[in-house]
Amino acid sequence: MPAHRQPKNIPWTGIIIALIGILFCLYASSDGGKSLCVTAGCALNKGFSIAGVSAWHIGAAAFALYVICGLALGKKTALPLAAIYLAGDCLFLLLMGLTLPCVPCLIAGLLFALMLIATGGADSERGRRGKYSLMLGIWGILFVLNLVLAAKEYAAPKPMFGTSEAAIKIYFSPSCPACNEAVARYNNDVLAGTAALYPVAENDQDILIIETMRQKAERGASPKTALAGALAQPIEALPFRFRNLALYWRLWANKAVTFSLGRGQIPLIIYNGLPVLPQQEPHANVNAPLPGMQNMNPPVNPMDIFNTELRNCGGENSAEDCGAP
Repeated sequence: MPAHRQPKNIPWTGIIIALIGILFCLYASSDGGKSLCVTAGCALNKGFSIAGVSAWHIGAAAFALYVICGLALGKKTALPLAAIYLAGDCLFLLLMGLTLPCVPCLIAGLLFALMLIATGGADSERGRRGKYSLMLGIWGILFVLNLVLAAKEYAAPKPMFGTSEAAIKIYFSPSCPACNEAVARYNNDVLAGTAALYPVAENDQDILIIETMRQKAERGASPKTALAGALAQPIEALPFRFRNLALYWRLWANKAVTFSLGRGQIPLIIYNGLPVLPQQEPHANVNAPLPGMQNMNPPVNPMDIFNTELRNCGGENSAEDCGAP
């Protein structure tokens, strides 16, 4: 009698994850994948290639090879292949932890780990299921480390206009009249590169106005023009997109700065790292000493040096300070 063939024990769950990995790698390598690049690590790894082939295309090929091996040879070949992929990702996670984390790379690594778990979980022998536990544990530690670093970098405030290296930083809300004055006043300084504008949302309408400003800024509008246009005709709603979720996070991070440095009062203006409470603020001059510092002797109360002529909105006195100018 002919011998019965042993079933291939095809890892169907792992194959489904691998197919998702193929689609993700192709998406990450396209222009649409730019929406996933929310950390500096994306720019660092953007041009990474091996023998002239994009790392994302190599990743797609790796997932495709797993699918072929899983279907043709079953779990016996697919399991060690998935383990090799995860070992390579451990090295890459270590490299990112020492440099800069890349969010799309973390997602691809997560798919590798899930693929290994799904493949090993199909094994009926408990001993073999635990064979790669140590590797998964090391990968998990490196993954969490990179996740924390990515979250820390992403939570750092980033300006809508100007750069984070600007000497003057202005946190503003579109619904705050004094903030609108600040945007108009520092418009030329932002264009000159000495000031940066950080939006803060005080309500849901602010979010729509800020997104409208961002769209106008992408078309080359100045801060003053973008704000005026957004106030006149904001978008009606925000569609559900990853980029818009990122916008909510960014606005939350910016608002957190106003509470940590200025009790939630806006506009909050920071000169060379020194927060300025809105009371009597001189015109932007990054080279001029701040009031109270002419003799280079720090005042007894550091807040004595903070002056502004702009009225503040938000914070403790918002009811009386947010009237029309």
